[in-house]
Amino acid sequence: MTKISQLFACGALTLIASLCFAQTPNTANAGKPASDLKSLRQAYDKAMGKTENEHADAMQNQPTSYLKQLLKLQQDMQKAGNLDGWQAANHEIERFKTEQTMPDGDDPALLEGIKSLRAAYKSATAKLELEKSKKIVAVTKQYVDQLNALQTNLTKAGKVDDAIEVNTEIKNVKSDAKVTSSEFAVAAAEQPTEKKPQPPEAPAPTTPTTPDQPKKSSSEPTGKVTESGGAKIYEGQAFPDTAGQIFKNVTIMPTDRTASGQKISATATIYTQDDMEKTASHYYYRTTKMKQGSMNYTVRISLKSANKAYALDNPKLVVEYFGKPVGDSGKVDPKKLDTKEFSIPKIDGIRAVNVELPAFAVDSSSYKSVSRYYGGEYSGFGNDFYGFIASIFDSSGTLVFQTASNNGLKKMGVEKLP
Repeated sequence: MTKISQLFACGALTLIASLCFAQTPNTANAGKPASDLKSLRQAYDKAMGKTENEHADAMQNQPTSYLKQLLKLQQDMQKAGNLDGWQAANHEIERFKTEQTMPDGDDPALLEGIKSLRAAYKSATAKLELEKSKKIVAVTKQYVDQLNALQTNLTKAGKVDDAIEVNTEIKNVKSDAKVTSSEFAVAAAEQPTEKKPQPPEAPAPTTPTTPDQPKKSSSEPTGKVTESGGAKIYEGQAFPDTAGQIFKNVTIMPTDRTASGQKISATATIYTQDDMEKTASHYYYRTTKMKQGSMNYTVRISLKSANKAYALDNPKLVVEYFGKPVGDSGKVDPKKLDTKEFSIPKIDGIRAVNVELPAFAVDSSSYKSVSRYYGGEYSGFGNDFYGFIASIFDSSGTLVFQTASNNGLKKMGVEKLP
């Protein structure tokens, strides 16, 4: 073979090889997803944690802003020589410092300025709650879209077991109480205010019953109720409605101890009962008010595994209650008032376990006297409620979950079982 023939043959072989390589799929990367379930879950948890923390920070600023506005209103009343207005603003300042809540209804006799500030406070906090819900819905939608794409890739690659695991994660995320409640809040906000009348529903057919076979109520609980240390634990059953008790949502956030890897999702509500004895006296130029007794706080916590595959048998729930000195409005140094421990039958990702804690009493007394000529004086003893920390320990005593109801408590939770 001549030299020219050899070169031609070599070039032809090179061209054929390159064409074959271009048409051959990369079997090493065939069907391999861009990201795996673990990395997607980490990114989702990080985004959800950021949303929770941003919301908590924003909510933390609302009470401070409200008190500043009340103080300005009080100063305006003083400059105008309006003693009644000054006293009304001062009473609202003291009430809010103690209760840290906003009444559901408005007193018709309330000062107009206070009515406006209360309305603005409620509007601002409601807006922050809605913004948080919208972010949770958006973050979850992005996560579910990524999971669906990963599930498709795994199925195409023949990795059916992995695809089933991803499918389970999709179902868990969609059924998460935090996600479903956020979706409900967003849907309710986007709903038109004027509702169309609905046609009456046809009555359901009834089945005759005999004395030996009474008709079973459709509202009969299907779960189980147990008790531990005074706490009522509802397994597979929602919290019961209690007449006269309104439980308000509590913003809870991961503590520094478990913020990087929360294995459990939780929501919390609280009911406050005022058992304070209050007296007031008026004598010419002086008004004196006294109160003593206790404020009782009942906390409800719903717990569910963040991953369906993760379950805890016989975990311990430890709740720490914190207070602050009565009347303390400066930099707060929280003081632990009590620690309670409860046994939980099981926490898994199938259905939430709902725990109603026994009422916790915070005792205090205060004396306030306001004089038209000599100013005012105030003294107080005891504590105001500051917040709580809830921790979950597995059967070996390892801390697996911890959440706080106040930013000031994020570094104060227990590391070991008491």
